[in-house]
Amino acid sequence: MRTRLLAFVLLATIPSLVLAQRGGRGGGARSGGAGASFSRLPTVSDLQDLNPAARLVDRRKKLTLSDSLVDQLKALAKTIKDRNAPAIAMYDSVRKRIRAQEGIDLTMAPMGAQLEAQQNQLGMRNLLAQLRAQRTQDIQETLALVPEAVRKPVEELITEQTKEMDEMMPRGRGGPPPGA
Repeated sequence: MRTRLLAFVLLATIPSLVLAQRGGRGGGARSGGAGASFSRLPTVSDLQDLNPAARLVDRRKKLTLSDSLVDQLKALAKTIKDRNAPAIAMYDSVRKRIRAQEGIDLTMAPMGAQLEAQQNQLGMRNLLAQLRAQRTQDIQETLALVPEAVRKPVEELITEQTKEMDEMMPRGRGGPPPGA
């Protein structure tokens, strides 16, 4: 249901936004427009590695986490993975379409190709924003399980992971918001 709603929202807003952004003749996508701000997109596996609960499970010995906490974190990691699966699947689809358009001179492409490139860019920005917002919730849920005794090293590890995410996300119009 959530995937259908997201797909509906994307499909409903993309055409109007694309047409609103498009100027007169020649105001469409430029050369390399589909890949310009998304030249290096993270893979699905890169995004899945950003699960904060799974990262804590991987570093459980270094953090000296109790077995019961590790079990709770494993359950949360699975919940996070399942919850993010629809958005990550859509991300993978849009990523493949953007990659397929790399190097194409969109100024000479038919109008349909230009609109598709713009839709892909907008869809990618929306998906990245959704994944960032969801990550904020994932971090809160993960930290809620962590006892105060190990909170500081856990927060440092999650901050390090967030920096990794910021480095792998595209810059410019599709990148992280300033100060994120």
